[in-house]
Amino acid sequence: MDIIRPAAVTADPSAGTSAGRPRKRLKGLAQFAGFAPAAVLFGLFFIVPLGLILVYSFWRTKDYSLVHEWNLSNYRTFLHTRTYIKTFLKTVVMGVLATVTTIALAMPFCYWLVRYVSKRLQRTLLLLVVLPFWTSYLLRVYSWVAILGDNGALNTVLNKVGVTSGAHRYLLYDNPGVYLVLVYLYFPFAVLTLYASLERFDWNLLRAVAMDRRICGATTRRSAAAGVAPRSRAARSKFQSNRSSEAYSVSTANGK
Repeated sequence: MDIIRPAAVTADPSAGTSAGRPRKRLKGLAQFAGFAPAAVLFGLFFIVPLGLILVYSFWRTKDYSLVHEWNLSNYRTFLHTRTYIKTFLKTVVMGVLATVTTIALAMPFCYWLVRYVSKRLQRTLLLLVVLPFWTSYLLRVYSWVAILGDNGALNTVLNKVGVTSGAHRYLLYDNPGVYLVLVYLYFPFAVLTLYASLERFDWNLLRAVAMDRRICGATTRRSAAAGVAPRSRAARSKFQSNRSSEAYSVSTANGK
């Protein structure tokens, strides 16, 4: 009598792998759970308004009210109006210049603050940098009227020194004034982002890079740039995006 033996059951190795994939995905998503409130806030107050503006741009206005008719008349008007094009290009140039100047001022300041200043004094200097944040944004902007205005502090000093005579508005309602105020407003943002990046930087790594580069014939300046620049690139890119958007609004409001 033949004995029938049951066939050996072999486990499918792919079954365990496929079962573990959802768990790994859930663990991966759980790492970003802390960003959920910020993502919701960012979506409600930034992405949604931008989406509404984009939709409104395809509608036309009649007697100061929106008419829900999809068309490209607004874009045709923009592209065929010289004033709009000039304002747009000037805004881009103003944003680039203000961004480059602000980073050029903030980078050496943060480097000096991190490398050569004690921890206790660092806190004091950072407090002085962020002190303008305690006041309103509009108040900080309008405070420059008292400095650059007809009878402002700058005109008063220039008149007493004898450089000029009378009141001048060449700084208040012109491109130099907008440029100066933009740099002043966003210098603290650049300092905070760059300081947060450089404060965690391992300066022994910079010494190693400098030694290696010197062996290869590079200068000290290039060695420092090779070591520090990658660390602060993320902070600079984040700051530049904020700067360009704000430069557009301020320069357009200026009407220049």
